[in-house]
Amino acid sequence: MLAADQRLRETQERMSRGDWSILRGHDLYRKTVGIVGFGRIGRSLVQRLRGFDCVLLAVATESSRAFAKQNHVQLVELDELLRRSDYVSIHAPLTEETQFMFGAEALGKMKPEAVLVNTARGGLVDDRALLAALKDGTIAAAGLDVFVSESDPAFTSVTEELIGLPNVIATPHAAASTEEGLARTNMVAARCVVDVLTGGDPPAQCVVADGRRR
Repeated sequence: MLAADQRLRETQERMSRGDWSILRGHDLYRKTVGIVGFGRIGRSLVQRLRGFDCVLLAVATESSRAFAKQNHVQLVELDELLRRSDYVSIHAPLTEETQFMFGAEALGKMKPEAVLVNTARGGLVDDRALLAALKDGTIAAAGLDVFVSESDPAFTSVTEELIGLPNVIATPHAAASTEEGLARTNMVAARCVVDVLTGGDPPAQCVVADGRRR
């Protein structure tokens, strides 16, 4: 969010060519952030946005109502979230129902100055529609860590064009690849192994698939 709205990529590219003119961006402070997918990761984003005094919206299930109330998050329908948000951050699982949920129609409901952030799964966003929306000004910018082309090579040229745009901040599905993050992940895996070998059960939220025979 910060990199996209401060136009960091565009600024650095200009500086590398000797152009030190200042490009005006936008503050995250007190802006409206819409969170699509309100599980563990979506909720952790709420904690990280507190210091920016953001207005927080989320599309969530009834089970999230208590957390939302405690953390001053407004639960709304997707159309309202898209219409009101300055930033939309996607944290939903990829299913048959959510595939390409962000296509031309959804993108068209966002503000022209809005930023779309997808660090969840590539198939949640129709990258062809996103490319068109970024080029014609339907939305202002995007921050992308995942792409449809990771699972569908037919989208390779779309990805290449996306990452070449000055208003796209792109990383190669590397959002979790920090020294500290990988150390935490390795510790979780090790503890799960110990739990299983000592006859116990690992924490449910840490198990991707339990292949043990009972």
